[in-house]
Amino acid sequence: MNMDAIITGESERIGLSVLDNNDVEHLIEMDRSGEIKAHKQDGYPDDPTKRSPAGIEHVSQARRYARYYVYRERGYDTLPAGRNPDRIEATRQALDKLSVERFEQLFGDYHQQFASHYSDSEPVIEPPVDLGFDISGGADDIKSLGLSALAQLLGQRDGENLYYRQTISLDGEVDTPIQSLVEGNDSFEIDSVGELHALYEQGGEEFETDHNEPRDTMFDARLELAPVPPESLAEFQSYLIYHLACQIRDCYLTAGISPPEQYRTTGPGLVDALRRYVGFDVYEPYHDSTAEINTWQDEFTPREIA
Repeated sequence: MNMDAIITGESERIGLSVLDNNDVEHLIEMDRSGEIKAHKQDGYPDDPTKRSPAGIEHVSQARRYARYYVYRERGYDTLPAGRNPDRIEATRQALDKLSVERFEQLFGDYHQQFASHYSDSEPVIEPPVDLGFDISGGADDIKSLGLSALAQLLGQRDGENLYYRQTISLDGEVDTPIQSLVEGNDSFEIDSVGELHALYEQGGEEFETDHNEPRDTMFDARLELAPVPPESLAEFQSYLIYHLACQIRDCYLTAGISPPEQYRTTGPGLVDALRRYVGFDVYEPYHDSTAEINTWQDEFTPREIA
């Protein structure tokens, strides 16, 4: 059993036969923007409310893999913004080569917002929810807890589902496959960053704070991190680069296939993926930087993209 696909036809729509990790065939049609127009399968109930949690995720994986497969085989922009591993890797490389001064120009607000939770500095935007614990002692008291105690504290807070978002757009198009990108490329430059805003949950509902960025804006990557002690600007820059590596990992795992070796790291990546890792037992806790991972889903990865 492995996740695999073939393109069965192409006109105004692209037809695929996708075999999921449960050995169920999915017949999927999409347009060149990645919008799913038809999806048939006979391995799970048609009514999503009657599917098991694993069944729900297998169906979702088939759709994500179909988009990834068409992108890889045809080059169409079928992957949602912020979900293309090639674009995220290009962004990582552009971020990595920024001087501290240029990094502060672009991401100083993001750094300051995190710092405001652990010091007396003013927030750039008012936090939409209370973190749920006393941080009046400042960053030094938080650091003295140690990583394990801090992780426990963050896990218990009411504001665990508070994440700060900021989009990143590159100068020019990214048309290089990830296998070549990982060797390094000095041509990638950050063109602009979006407006800082927050994603949070209250009463079981998800909200975003007001911002000027339209929902349909195209971008290459998006930061979405819970506020942890930010340390220095240089250390924060490294943390963001690591965060994007975790996002690349998530792009592959949530499509039902293994990430390339260099992205097999644990830690905070895509918020949507984190929720899937917690909610579906088809995954391990890849979002947990202290977790011991037993499988990277190698057995599900087609040879030609391994």
